[in-house]
Amino acid sequence: MLRSTIVLNIFGFLSVSFLVVQAESQKNSPEIIETFMKNNIMSKFNESNEQHLLHQFQNRNLKWIGDILYLTMKDFKPISNENSKCERDGILYRENLLNQSLWAVQMYDSSSKYPGGLLSRNIFNLGYFDQCLKVSAKWLKIYSAYSIVTLEFNISKITDHSSGVYPNITAWEELEINNNPWINKNNKIHLAICVPNSCKPVDIQKSVEIILVPAFKFYNITTQIFVNPSMYTPSNTNSKFKPESLKIGVFFILVLLIVMIGTIYDMLLEKTGNKEKMLEILLRAFSLSSNINELINNSTDKTIFSSINCLKTMGIIIIVFGHRLTLEFSSPSENFEFIENIYTHFWLAPLKSPVGVEVFFVISGFLTFVVVINRLKEENEHHIFVIILNRLVRILPVYLTVVFLYIYILPNLSNGPLWKNIVYPEVEYCKTNWWTNVLFVNNYVNTREMCMIPAWYLACDMHFFIIGLLLINIIWRWEKIGLMIFGSIFTISIFLPAKHIYSHKLWGVMHYTQSNMSNLRDVDHFNQIYIKSHHRLMTYLVGIAAGYIYTKFKDDEFKFSKFSKIVGSILCIILHNLCYFATGYFYLPEVDYNPWHHVVYFTVQRLTYSLVIVFILLVDATSNLGILKKCMSCSIFSIIAQLTYSIYLVHFIVLLQDVGSVRNPVYMSYWILVQKSCSDLVLSTCYALILYLFIEAPFKKILKPFRN
Repeated sequence: MLRSTIVLNIFGFLSVSFLVVQAESQKNSPEIIETFMKNNIMSKFNESNEQHLLHQFQNRNLKWIGDILYLTMKDFKPISNENSKCERDGILYRENLLNQSLWAVQMYDSSSKYPGGLLSRNIFNLGYFDQCLKVSAKWLKIYSAYSIVTLEFNISKITDHSSGVYPNITAWEELEINNNPWINKNNKIHLAICVPNSCKPVDIQKSVEIILVPAFKFYNITTQIFVNPSMYTPSNTNSKFKPESLKIGVFFILVLLIVMIGTIYDMLLEKTGNKEKMLEILLRAFSLSSNINELINNSTDKTIFSSINCLKTMGIIIIVFGHRLTLEFSSPSENFEFIENIYTHFWLAPLKSPVGVEVFFVISGFLTFVVVINRLKEENEHHIFVIILNRLVRILPVYLTVVFLYIYILPNLSNGPLWKNIVYPEVEYCKTNWWTNVLFVNNYVNTREMCMIPAWYLACDMHFFIIGLLLINIIWRWEKIGLMIFGSIFTISIFLPAKHIYSHKLWGVMHYTQSNMSNLRDVDHFNQIYIKSHHRLMTYLVGIAAGYIYTKFKDDEFKFSKFSKIVGSILCIILHNLCYFATGYFYLPEVDYNPWHHVVYFTVQRLTYSLVIVFILLVDATSNLGILKKCMSCSIFSIIAQLTYSIYLVHFIVLLQDVGSVRNPVYMSYWILVQKSCSDLVLSTCYALILYLFIEAPFKKILKPFRN
């Protein structure tokens, strides 16, 4: 058997070599090679494949899955009955590899070899992406393509490989499919293959199936092979000019020119007392020096609400850190056990508690009440639709700019093995559903294809703002009736999410698992509870109530006593920590699902956290916080607070750019997680500063005359 196989291989190799040389010397078409491939190589390969594998495995002491993959994939070449160009290039690739041709060896060297770390849940073996895409053999018209092949196998039917000497489980048993949601499924491996780009995903999938399925079948392992087209990246051999590239370039050049002209105009020409013309207003609005001065000068304004700046700064830090951790849950990792430990470790509960965003809802409700009531006291009336329109023209310029960045800039920021799989869907969602963002219905319409995941907050905040305006108007005109209506809506805001969680057996907190975080939009809690305005209204109403209490305290000149401030501060610290650590209870492996626990948690946690924020706001606004007041009045807090809106919008671009461009699994630790989070925050702040100076601040000035 061995001799006949060797003779057959030698004969096949010599025949192919002869035909290739003959075709090249006579300048014939590659049809001779294609015909030979179809009539000889494919048929003989299919007939002898299982026997060849059987002989190969019987004569080697296989210890692990990596042995099977290495022994079968080391001789891999793309084979196709339908794609003649792929067949031809596959033969030439194999022949040149045996001859140690540089381009063929580079292609082979870029592919995955012996995958390791599977028992630590390292299921990604991404090879060498950049080296693969540089490979070319122009004289043969062969260029490269990088593809990830997903191998999913079922270990449940495998025979027992234990020797019986040791009582512990075998490595094979460790890979058996289990129902533990906290353990990442490692019955799936992602392997990198570098092939000629004439071979498409379907060709690669069939070629891998031919050799891998029988190999694993020999060990009673059922195997499925997938090649996702979004994980297939051909080398850019036909780079065509894209019309949108010119539009993007012209747009940025125009903005830069306007900023430069406006800055020079503002610095050289002093402002006169006469009424400025529209062109002068436009130019001065884009003055870089003027906008920077206003950002810094506003930061030195010692308002009574200095705690708001500090709270907004802390809130945006928590959000950026939390979103980094969320994306790391689904990113390639050398030691996914580290992530699994975060899942189940009780004392790491603060990392899994997405309650930080409630800070912004409470502050938004509080400021809305205070600002609107003050305006009503001065003018005794106001037009609700005008106020809503003012808010729209204030937030839409930056919002639309970031949507533009998602659609046209983000896909060109980087590349990588997973880039198309991670980033391109985000781009397509924005191309299709940008209008839902503009209308602020993105948290209700096409939510599973939502443009910009963090944008759900803007929709909720706009809905709350409209509801708040109506409530404040009613309270101002008919206080008792308004308070009764307010109390009724507040009760409903508690009842609706509680009923939905109980009826649909949902979690009251985000269910962090690797599979859930791979597609957050499909998570039931996120899609049905987390992003819905009618389920998030309660904390905004708490902010409105805080604004109402503040106005009463201000009228009565109420001051908190020193004792109440000390006791309240201690109680706030305790309750704040409880709000975060209570989340850990639901992630304990031994805890069974109980809908009542999740109902109570979702309601009480958010209400308690909101009251902690309210206490800080009221004490700061009515009483002296001493040294804490000085800390909260730090200029850096005020500067960042003015940038939080832009930071919130752009930080996900930073995260997607980093995660999508990963070349190989990363070893994770707490230190690396902190490093990445700090880097995200700094880079997001830099992007936000540019957005503020070039878009947000100028449009505030331009639209100011129309808002008054």
